[in-house]
Amino acid sequence: MRGKRSAALESSGRRARPNRVVVVVRRFRGLARMRQMPKVLIFLIAGALVAEPAYPQAVTALVDGFETGTIRSTLWNESSTAGCSATVPSGGASEGTYYLRSTLTANPPTGGNYRCEQNARGVGENTPVPSTRYYHFALRVPSNFANDNDAGDTVMQLHYGAGSGGHYAIKIVNSSVMWVANGISGGSSGSLGALVKGQWVEWCTRVDWRNNNTGLIKVWRNPSAETDTPTFQQNNITTVPTGLQAGKFKIGLYKSVWRTNNFPNPFNSATSPRVVEHDDVRMGLTFAEGCGGGTSGPAPPSSVTVE
Repeated sequence: MRGKRSAALESSGRRARPNRVVVVVRRFRGLARMRQMPKVLIFLIAGALVAEPAYPQAVTALVDGFETGTIRSTLWNESSTAGCSATVPSGGASEGTYYLRSTLTANPPTGGNYRCEQNARGVGENTPVPSTRYYHFALRVPSNFANDNDAGDTVMQLHYGAGSGGHYAIKIVNSSVMWVANGISGGSSGSLGALVKGQWVEWCTRVDWRNNNTGLIKVWRNPSAETDTPTFQQNNITTVPTGLQAGKFKIGLYKSVWRTNNFPNPFNSATSPRVVEHDDVRMGLTFAEGCGGGTSGPAPPSSVTVE
């Protein structure tokens, strides 16, 4: 019988990863006395045979599954207003045990509570041009997440440096998810499909950062390989203007319509507080690093059979 997690992953279209491994150890030269070894030693030997991850682990990029139970200041710099609560709950994560929860409570009727984001430090902040980067995160919104057509909820940004307000973003608008090109000349916005509530969905974005017309953008939903058909794609575009830094990686929640200068009137109280959850956050130089696996690695074997 399939586990609950595997069934849930399949229903959302995500890749189910094995959570149980049975290792059969056969007698061969040099291990003829395997049967007489203590069970703990046999388990350790079998674990060593399968402990190597089945997919590459990033060593030159940002990787965070929040498994320390904290928001690490070495990786993230919080950018927030009043009304923001960023926590790391346990249980029900996309990978491992912990995940990031961003909660934003509105301030009607004047507004002002509009940001609850984590800005990446280091490699997530300083991206050379030209270069290619892959950005990944798992996203979940609650089952009771109220649809809201007021400017939407930004859950990921690739934000230009040098004081520019231009950015690419993944945004929830009413019952849909959108790719947004805001305040920039390269590329345009497009649909990423219907919003799935109450389940983790994986998002992978490739950006070829170029200050000429050789740039590229691809966005995948629950990808298994780079050869999968992207949900959204644009070719031959300028992805970063000359003189500006490539997009800074940001996750969390940003709701521009809750600023003081354009707070909605009338206000839909069902939309507050807004809650979004992120896990398995990565930025890599290749698809394998950025989007090809999980941050927690494969689970150790749960049982060993000696034949």
